[in-house]
Amino acid sequence: QLMNINFSYSRLDYTNLSNSWLGHANLSGAQLFMVDFSRCLLNDADLSGAKLRSVEGLTQNQLDQALAHKSQPPDISNSHCAETGKPLVWKGGKGEPGGWKLFLK
Repeated sequence: QLMNINFSYSRLDYTNLSNSWLGHANLSGAQLFMVDFSRCLLNDADLSGAKLRSVEGLTQNQLDQALAHKSQPPDISNSHCAETGKPLVWKGGKGEPGGWKLFLK
């Protein structure tokens, strides 16, 4: 489990993250080239400004469980859904990270 881990602005090229639980992980600004996301859980992981290029094993459903600021969507260049083979598309995920701060007003 890598839940709540902070990989912000890290370079994780060619890393095998298969079967990892990255729930609530901070991957904002991270460089993720040729990373294996097979069966990885990205629930509420912050992908703001992350560069996920040519990643492997990632599905559209996994990507849709992540978060990113609207002004900083992840770059998913040259990455395709492991299930369908179609290009991955950032659809806004589950919303923006830090939503709990709204309750502090």
